[in-house]
Amino acid sequence: AKSWLIVVGDGDILPALEMGVRFMETGQTALVWSHSKYALGPGTRTFEGTTVPPYSAVMFRVKVIQKVMDTSRLNPYFTIQ
Repeated sequence: AKSWLIVVGDGDILPALEMGVRFMETGQTALVWSHSKYALGPGTRTFEGTTVPPYSAVMFRVKVIQKVMDTSRLNPYFTIQ
């Protein structure tokens, strides 16, 4: 699985994922479900060959690989998979 470095609050990922990841700890895996309002919205998206229709609810399986609190920022950094 591919890993991403994200910063909560920077808009790097969908709002639903930011809300879910914010409260997770290192090593934790969760299913994050989202209404379309906090997911993909009106656009059609393609992920790994699968087309997601507009206004779709989505579910992601997320694992936090690393959580870093940077004292110079208010928001933590996460590496997720």
